[in-house]
Amino acid sequence: MTVTEHDVLERMARDRREATVTIVDRPGAVWQVRFVAICNEEAGIWAQPTLSHWTEINYAMANRCEVEVAVSIDRVRHTFRTTIARRDPRLWINQVLTVDAFLLRAPRDIRVEERRTTARYMVPDGGTIFARLTRPAPAHPTVEVRPWDLSATGAGFVCPYDQHLLRMKPGDTLEVLIHYRGKNINTPAEICFSRALSGRVLKLGVRFKPDGMDDASAANLRELLDDLTRLASLRGHGGR
Repeated sequence: MTVTEHDVLERMARDRREATVTIVDRPGAVWQVRFVAICNEEAGIWAQPTLSHWTEINYAMANRCEVEVAVSIDRVRHTFRTTIARRDPRLWINQVLTVDAFLLRAPRDIRVEERRTTARYMVPDGGTIFARLTRPAPAHPTVEVRPWDLSATGAGFVCPYDQHLLRMKPGDTLEVLIHYRGKNINTPAEICFSRALSGRVLKLGVRFKPDGMDDASAANLRELLDDLTRLASLRGHGGR
């Protein structure tokens, strides 16, 4: 489903939305940004890294790498692919404030990937949150994945490219294990979407099946979401 690109970009800049940016061919190169301004002159949008990720950003810019941007607006996930045009270490965003930002070229199209009924929280890079997905019988193969975002009802993952995962359809079931500070969250989940980003990595969205989650897992999920909520508040943003 394609949405109006200009409207979405304007909303992202006006609300100073946070997003996740991934270099398509380098699945480990993932960082979070905050949109700060529309660039009408070059048809793009300015983004400020929320942490120091300039090594990855400079690499993507120098090598003209394609990047994928994921942002949530009104609990709807929008994604688009583009490239980085340039960096401005002193970008004026109002009459008194400058930021170190980079310019994302305007995308050809922006797509709606999934809709969740509860607030989602980005999982920070380099944390202690890990996950494992187990596909259905007969082989029960397991895939190690990196959590991308999390909510009370579902999760998004960055996965190594896997043809079996890619062939799973919305509504198909798999088992999800999320490990956090020595605690586990075990739950069956339904596939929402599965899409290849490149020949080495794919993105996967799942919806938890609450009837299959035991009490301990439910409590651990609430604790993890509380921690992610506090982290988002410290950074100046709530869940999306």
